Amino acid sequence: MAEKTDREQFLDDIITTAVEGGIGYWSQVSQYHWGDEKETTVRVHELDSAGNVENKVGVPITRNKIEEAIKKIADMNTSIEYLHPRVRGEIFIASCDNDAGDIDATLADIIVQVAMFGNVVYG
Repeated sequence: MAEKTDREQFLDDIITTAVEGGIGYWSQVSQYHWGDEKETTVRVHELDSAGNVENKVGVPITRNKIEEAIKKIADMNTSIEYLHPRVRGEIFIASCDNDAGDIDATLADIIVQVAMFGNVVYG
């Protein structure tokens, strides 16, 4: 299998950062797969107010979903509630540089929320 491109690694790193540090307060994950050669994927299940899994099926989060969310965030003409312009800029710059080191758990959380809900719902 071929090595990951810089972009693939960037997108995979965002998923890993979200799962391992960003989205645990509002979700539960299943089918989490990561590795040096494979695409990082996960299924995210939203929790209800009592902490129970709301959606048993969950939403698959893949590179494509993360890429689409980043494009939506970077588009200043797209309205996303509760998203500060500074946050948009940070995600845009990290995306341009393929530098996941600039995406902390909070930013990864925002990206996954936009991937799942089209908006920032939690946080």
